Parts: sequence; structure tokens; C-alpha cells
Amino acid sequence: MIIILSSAMLQEIQATPTSEISRDFSPVADAYVPQASPNDNFGSWSYLFIQSWLSDSAHLNSRGFIRFDLKTIPPGSKIKRAVLCLYMREIWPSGFSRDLFCHRVSQAWEENAITWNNQPSVTFDHYPYISTGTSPDWLYWDVTYWV
Repeated sequence: MIIILSSAMLQEIQATPTSEISRDFSPVADAYVPQASPNDNFGSWSYLFIQSWLSDSAHLNSRGFIRFDLKTIPPGSKIKRAVLCLYMREIWPSGFSRDLFCHRVSQAWEENAITWNNQPSVTFDHYPYISTGTSPDWLYWDVTYWV
């Protein structure tokens, strides 16, 4: 399965220090890491190529990494809801829906240095997933747990 994600944002951050506000955040860094090119960096590409594939003895997985700067959220805010929104531009083979999992990255990484071989670890304490459907569309993960 191949999924190409071409847009990302963290949407509907709602914080309540004294009044309710809603904000959208665009990524400050993103990259994908393909297992087939374990030492190459794909941080400058305009999309994330996500893939889960096993062909004979070759593992052809590819993972996406996205980072947001949330420093503008006022201290002491209570986050009511946080949603990760990604646009799925393409899916192959067509006609097949897949489940995509979202994990929190637990180590630092740099957009222009991350590769399959040096990718950071992720947490498994909570990992929301969604089913993609079979055609291009926006995909939404509730990530409130992590914010």
C-alpha cells in the first residue's frame, strides 16, 4: 500500500486559560523515511510518502514525521481538543482502504537529517488510527491525548 500525503495541519487546538480560543498550526518540520533508502533524507520533499509493504524478502515501509511548534499556546491552558489533519492525495493499489496509525515521537529529529536508519523512537502508550477510505480525502486523527 502506498499513500501520499500532501498537506498537514494541526487543527482545532482549543485552549482555555480565561477564555476559549481556537488555533490552526502548520508544521514547522516534516519528512518521510523509506526503508528502501535507509540512509537518504527526504525532508525537502513537498509531500509525505507513507507505505506498508512486504514484497518477497524486501521490506518497503515508509514512515512520515511531522513536528508542530505549540509554544504560542498560553501557559496553564487546558486543551479541549486537538486534531491532526492530513490530506491523502493518492492511494495505491486503488480500491483498498488501510488503517493508518499515529504515534508521538519521543526523541528529537531534524527535518534535513532524519533517515530510516536514524529515525527517532515513538511512544506506544496511545496511538489513534483511522481508516483511509479508497479515494483522495482529508484524514483526521484526534491527538488531544498528547497536547
